[in-house]
Order: sequence, then C-alpha cells, then structure tokens
Amino acid sequence: MIQISVQITIGSSINLLDRYVVAWSFLNRSKTYVFDASGGVIQETIFLEDGEAIPDSLSVDITVDFKPESNIPGYRFSKKILRNADVYSDLFEISQIERVVLCFDLPWNWVGQYANDYLFVKWNYSQIDRPLHTGLFLINSNEFSNFIMKEFYLLQDAESSGASGDINYEITGRLHGWAVEKFQTYFSLKNAKIIALRPEFRDSPSRFLLRVVS
Repeated sequence: MIQISVQITIGSSINLLDRYVVAWSFLNRSKTYVFDASGGVIQETIFLEDGEAIPDSLSVDITVDFKPESNIPGYRFSKKILRNADVYSDLFEISQIERVVLCFDLPWNWVGQYANDYLFVKWNYSQIDRPLHTGLFLINSNEFSNFIMKEFYLLQDAESSGASGDINYEITGRLHGWAVEKFQTYFSLKNAKIIALRPEFRDSPSRFLLRVVS
C-alpha cells in the first residue's frame, strides 16, 4: 500500500469574505470542504495500491464567495498542485482586491428630464486573455446627475502580483432621446482605476459619442 498526503492551507481574509469552497480531485477520488473567512487547513491521506501509478499533480478548485454588501463578484480558481515526493502541498490566499470607478460627466441642465434616457454598462476583466470576471449595471434617468460615479470590485488572479490584466467596457444608452453610440474599449487595470467619460453630440444622424476625459 502506498500512502500519499494532501496538505492545503487556506489563508484568512478580509471581513467582506463569506466563505471558501475547496474541492480536490485525484484519480477517482475527490472531496469538498467549506471554510469561513478565517480559512483553515486540509490534511488528507490517500492510499494507493502497490504498483498503482502516482500522478504528478492533484487538481484543486477553489471558489471564493463574498458577502452581498461588498458588491465583489464571486471568484473561482483552479490549479494543479505538483507532487513533491509523496506530498501534494499548497498555500492559497486571495490576492489583491481592486476597486474600479467609472464616471460619466453630463454637464447639461436637461439631464434626468427624459424618462427614456439610460446608460447600460457591461464590463469584463481578464488576465493574459483569460476571462475572470464579468458584470453589468443599468443607470436609469432617475439616477442621472451632472456627474455620475459607479464603483465595483474585482479580485485578481490568485497567482498574479500587482495591478495587472485588462478591463473591457461595452456601453450603450440614450441621452436627450438620442442613441449613445456603442462604446467598446480595453483599458489596462493599472490605468482603469478611475475612468471618466463625457458624451459629445454628433449630428447626421443625431447621436452621442462617449469620449475619455480622464
């Protein structure tokens, strides 16, 4: 009989975190654990028959759920833990939580007076062309003001360091009863912490174009 050890440490986190769900799979074996924000340690022993091949890695899926009031989207991270002798060992800690702010500068006295006006924002965050998070929000005319500020949070890849990756925005809408031409642009995360957009009116056909002002 061959004995293999699994040792996975889940680091503690900020109080906005709700829980971790951790699942490992190995050949025809698997197990799932749930931890609160204080994290915990997984220690398991796997027994293999003599002569049974020992894989070089063990698959781990970790889901991080945040409390609803945080407005931070859930996160799922998958990785392979390499074997060192007869031990699969790893430490997992959530990485940097980034606050992103998107602003709209609407410097007109008619803002909010057209009931059908709106702005619709879809965003996604990726690292090395790998999508990690997506989100969307709708701004109705009754929320309009001369300066609108919306913030959201995202969690970087657990193996990244510093502000990296890209945010893609796709924005449509209607202002003063005219369409807002689709705005679709990528920003590097380090340059997208705060982005301000201002609509500019264009005629023939009548429409608004969004321009980056800061």
